[in-house]
Amino acid sequence: MADNVNAKINGRSLKKFRYKPPYQMAVIGKRRGVAMVYGIRIQGVAAWMLWRTVFPYKMPGSGKRPRAIIDRTEDLLFERNIARFAFIKRKGIKEYKGEYSQSPIQRQIHA
Repeated sequence: MADNVNAKINGRSLKKFRYKPPYQMAVIGKRRGVAMVYGIRIQGVAAWMLWRTVFPYKMPGSGKRPRAIIDRTEDLLFERNIARFAFIKRKGIKEYKGEYSQSPIQRQIHA
């Protein structure tokens, strides 16, 4: 790519550029994955473990990295954690009872 930029600046012909990533990985289910690393195909649990290892280090910013590693380790050691949230009922907002709180028809009926 840098060679093409230099060639363009200096008026030389450009070479065809094609990016080929060194690896591709995907998780396709619980403890299953697929990966291609430098042309080597990996699948199943091995690809899943590779993804779990690589993913936290590819995250932008180091602040979320420790949490991702902890979550992945917890998932490895324990069963799925399904939390149940209890919602607290709160009193509703008091309705405004002023002059304009009713439609014009309701005001005529109550007048």
